[in-house]
Amino acid sequence: MGEQDSEVARIALEVETLERTWIAAHQDESLLPEINFRVGYANKPLGLDHRALPETGGKLFRAVGVSNISESRWTVTICEFDTPGVYKMGTDGNLTLSSPNESYRVVHSIVASTTEKSGSGENSATPRLLVVDNSDVDYNETARRTCEPFVPDPYIKQPPQPVLPGK
Repeated sequence: MGEQDSEVARIALEVETLERTWIAAHQDESLLPEINFRVGYANKPLGLDHRALPETGGKLFRAVGVSNISESRWTVTICEFDTPGVYKMGTDGNLTLSSPNESYRVVHSIVASTTEKSGSGENSATPRLLVVDNSDVDYNETARRTCEPFVPDPYIKQPPQPVLPGK
């Protein structure tokens, strides 16, 4: 991957992880300036009408491809791996996977080198990279085929060991 593609992938990954963190943190307003600085005005996050569940754990995001749409636009393919996994407390008091059937997720982010207004409302005299669209979220066979070659090794999918009281 060349320098330009690496920079395009970096901005797409930053936005994807910041947006996921924003959702997991119950739409924490302190994260919005970081997100809005990196996205086009039409792509800025809006409040979600759902209540986040109390969960713990994590996911791994990898940019697995960058393709040119034009001289100033790219599609970045991002795989989200459910590792080590996101867990909720089960009725028996043990951690269980929140989405046991989800292993891979694919997002295609469109990144543009543009002077258009960012999500924070700022125009730029010189082009800079902004995520201007996210699309084609897949959890299906396409996601498996796209992401499987990039699965981390080891692919851990188990909750952490309980911490002893007083530690």
